[in-house]
Amino acid sequence: MPLREVVADCEKRWFEQTLKAAKNGDVAMQSLVGQMFCSGYGVTANLKKGKLWLQKAAESDMEARSLLASLSGLEKTKASNLHSSKQT
Repeated sequence: MPLREVVADCEKRWFEQTLKAAKNGDVAMQSLVGQMFCSGYGVTANLKKGKLWLQKAAESDMEARSLLASLSGLEKTKASNLHSSKQT
């Protein structure tokens, strides 16, 4: 089995374990699941799901609040850049 496939399988299993802990209320794991969804690490990238998990974690975790704020800032920048490019 190629190393690339081994690593991808490990990432997927890590995501699944992290998701289980997040669903059981572990705030640090909720934040990590949010980041994993946003980046596509161990799972297909899904910003909507990533934001939902970060919002859940942000209810009691300052680091998750910061990550969520950063993500919102990136989305605003992308939207602004897209709007600007359509006008030219």
